[in-house]
Amino acid sequence: VKYVGDAACIECHKTIAGHYAKHAMGRSMALSTDQASMEPHDAKANNQFEKLGNIYTVIHRDGKIFHREERRDKAGKTVAVTECEARYAVGSGTRGKSYLVDRDGRLFMSPISWYSEKRIWDLSPGFNEELRFNRPIMAQCLFCHCNFADAVDGPINSYKTPVFKGLSIGCERCHGPGELHVRSRESGEKPDKPDYTLVNPRHLEARMRDAVCEQCHLQGEARILPRGRQAFDYRPGLPLYLFWSVHVRQPELMTSYRSVGQVEQMHRSECFKASKGKLGCISCHDPHERPAEAKRVEFYRGRCLTCHESRGCKVDVAERKRRQPDDSCIVCHMSKEGSTNIPHTAVTDHRILRRPEQPATNPLRALRPGDVPIRNFHEGARDLDGKAADRDLGMALASLSKVETAPAAVLAQMALPLLERATKDSPEDAPAWEALAKALESLDRLPQALQACEKALELKPNLESALALAYRLAIRLTRGDAAIAYLNRLIEINPFVPRYHVDLAALRIERRQWTQAQTACEAALKLEPVNVDARVRLITCLLRTGQPDRAKAEFNTLMALRPKNEEDLRAWFERQSKS
Repeated sequence: VKYVGDAACIECHKTIAGHYAKHAMGRSMALSTDQASMEPHDAKANNQFEKLGNIYTVIHRDGKIFHREERRDKAGKTVAVTECEARYAVGSGTRGKSYLVDRDGRLFMSPISWYSEKRIWDLSPGFNEELRFNRPIMAQCLFCHCNFADAVDGPINSYKTPVFKGLSIGCERCHGPGELHVRSRESGEKPDKPDYTLVNPRHLEARMRDAVCEQCHLQGEARILPRGRQAFDYRPGLPLYLFWSVHVRQPELMTSYRSVGQVEQMHRSECFKASKGKLGCISCHDPHERPAEAKRVEFYRGRCLTCHESRGCKVDVAERKRRQPDDSCIVCHMSKEGSTNIPHTAVTDHRILRRPEQPATNPLRALRPGDVPIRNFHEGARDLDGKAADRDLGMALASLSKVETAPAAVLAQMALPLLERATKDSPEDAPAWEALAKALESLDRLPQALQACEKALELKPNLESALALAYRLAIRLTRGDAAIAYLNRLIEINPFVPRYHVDLAALRIERRQWTQAQTACEAALKLEPVNVDARVRLITCLLRTGQPDRAKAEFNTLMALRPKNEEDLRAWFERQSKS
């Protein structure tokens, strides 16, 4: 059954489509030019701000939106500039928006974001001096923010053209592909009731119904693609665990459920457990329309009274209204954090607590022999394949740097037998070989890790993440020629990552291959003019190839960039110039 796109749905469902267009999901992504009038771009909105030693500006030019990063010297003169078109705006704007840069089908996140609550432009969440315009956006990142992204298998952030089929989350992400439904309506068929030409989550059994929401609202500690799956394979009406293996922390190894997502919290609630599957996300949330702010309290109070009308709140009405004039159920039982810096966590507490949470009194206990700190959220499902689940658990463990009291080496030791068994049972499983390599690296078994990595690359030569791992392992094993070969392959797959060029330059310099090193440095600086490491190496190459005047000019630019170790660099340049 084929997908038909939102336009085919709107023709018959104009009213619902109109409401949905105002919902956060209906505004999850857009062209930046379509959003430009929604945010102010003046100085009052902090449009030109300084962070990480750089000046950031949002610019409208020739009908497009550009994000600009510039470094100025002590006199205020601009010495380095990076400017990219911010083509896509990601986010509904409820809390903010981030922006994507498209470089020949490779997507990167801009360092500039809009923050709706403060109504200012500022540095994007989690950015540091190394990221700038270089944070790759993978299909797994886009899955919950766009309707469909046509990813190229292998490279981490490369997409076919057109990149997106529908920008915001569309009708068919919740209702499944609409070909049969549209065909039946166009032919004049009288629909059955229920109409099974399309998925209506209300008609699904509880697990399948909840899976429609869980595809985006169940994050866990790690989300692993089962063998043979791609990020956008899930279709409503099917079990989510066949398409995403979501691993969550074991309850006894947590101090608080406040720091996890909506689905995990809801599953801990007494309301959910007592409902025996009747309570789900759409019991309280209308996925097509958010209640107006003036009616919000009344709307959610009505949802609570669906179950609690005959056995309501024990606090006297007068006392409730003294505390909360609107008599809101959720203010007391689903408190809301003012803000959070933890990705993928619930802002509103979905545990539906009877009383406000008391501070945790029990310290986090240490792992015991045999403990595995995470589990498959859907463990126990009747058709969940045991071997496949073990493989996914091994991959999840290998992907984590730590979980509470378990560091990477401990997790890797747990992952190792699972991944060894998975690669033996399915030797064509490239991601499992890569995960095995990660586990072996964490255990400092470097030669075996590189062998496992090579197995993955035999199966998928353009698997960028495995190539990057192989390069790192070759460096640690002091296999310079192999490291150069891996870097050349990485640059061929993704020429827009400055780090690949800088690392290649370093290896060329070690071999006194000055011209090739110079080329690599220039490629890095074209992408990232403020990169100090690339400029230092370029100066070395220029001095060694008899270009002292240009070396001096590049050194002056380097000093204007105001590196932290300025005095050391001046002494270094003087020594290099004399040698």
